[in-house]
Amino acid sequence: MPAWVSTTYRPSPIIGLILAFLLSSMLVYYSLTLTFFSFDGDIEMKFPKNMDDVKELALALSEFMNGHYFSVLYSYIVLYIFLQAFAIPGSAMLSVLGGALFTKWPALLLVCLCSGLGATICYLISYYIASPIVERYLTERLVDWSEQIARRREHLLNYLMFLRITPILPNWFINIASPHLDVPVGVFFVATFIGVAPISFLHVQAGVAIQELSAGKEISLFNFTTILTITIAASVSLLPVIYKKKNSEDMPTMSQSERSPLLPR
Repeated sequence: MPAWVSTTYRPSPIIGLILAFLLSSMLVYYSLTLTFFSFDGDIEMKFPKNMDDVKELALALSEFMNGHYFSVLYSYIVLYIFLQAFAIPGSAMLSVLGGALFTKWPALLLVCLCSGLGATICYLISYYIASPIVERYLTERLVDWSEQIARRREHLLNYLMFLRITPILPNWFINIASPHLDVPVGVFFVATFIGVAPISFLHVQAGVAIQELSAGKEISLFNFTTILTITIAASVSLLPVIYKKKNSEDMPTMSQSERSPLLPR
């Protein structure tokens, strides 16, 4: 074999990311095209960027879903997971749209599931494809966060849930960094599924009320109720950690004379 031929050649991570993105984009495009091929409504089908867009799209799709419910559901799931997998903004508006289309509790379950699956795919892409990129550009931030992870390893699930509920770290960074800090994929998925529930509930609730909105009225997704709900949920996620810490502090320590002779002195 010629000396210039590398036996350890690995495709560029950038090429791998581009291929993964293009293939996923084709799947999303095919799903949407197949679903809305027979759509004959007057509204232009576009991604919702604000509450007015969500309202118009929800009204049009509510009628279209009478004969194409599962097609719309499938397209919604594919699009939501795609946004989460590649850390593309816009999932908040999709959560609101889900509340308008699928009613409160089914929509909340659907949003949490799509968030968990999409984030997990992002986790896997980061680990199997983008590792060199992550190590090159995020090393300093990884080192900083690894210290936090190490101190909370025993309560990792609660800690990740807390991070999902609060805006301390951006979700895209949690998704990308977690596999490089030995966060188990099962713990990551469960923490994401549960952790996104409080804010997702508020988005879904806004979508449930979307039909009652007047044309010029706006909804603020971040108001006093939103902040209060997030604060309560974040506090609840930390209760097991606080309880266990308090128990360990209250537990009496044995003196040397009280120790069992079998225990090391």
